[in-house]
Amino acid sequence: FARVKVPRLFPRLVALPDGRRFVPVEEVIAAQLHQLFVGMVVEEHCC
Repeated sequence: FARVKVPRLFPRLVALPDGRRFVPVEEVIAAQLHQLFVGMVVEEHCC
């Protein structure tokens, strides 16, 4: 079990490169969990 705390100064939505679409910051973090927990198996996540 792990908890990733996101500082409040981070925007809730992150702009995609086209500048017209946005994704929630938790989706960005979820997509990179393998880089946060190198050598571990991420079995599931929730927001």
